[in-house]
Amino acid sequence: MSNKHSIDDLRARLFEVIDGVKSGAVSIEQGKVIGDISQVIVNSAKVEVDYLRGTQRESRFIERAEAVDELDEDSPGITATVRHLIRR
Repeated sequence: MSNKHSIDDLRARLFEVIDGVKSGAVSIEQGKVIGDISQVIVNSAKVEVDYLRGTQRESRFIERAEAVDELDEDSPGITATVRHLIRR
């Protein structure tokens, strides 16, 4: 088994599981187990990000975003922002 997956791969698989639970192809119990395992992966990625901040190393799991000054002239840059609020 390869560990060369990315956060995007995890996200895609989780959406597949959600669709599978909705369609009945994946049981609720299986979905819960997959969700729990995914949470462990996300928590380990958070630890990795903290480590990378301190060491300035590259992650193999989370792609590094391009710096704004590295964008080429044809890049649209930031075209919109979205603000999410939690209602009480």
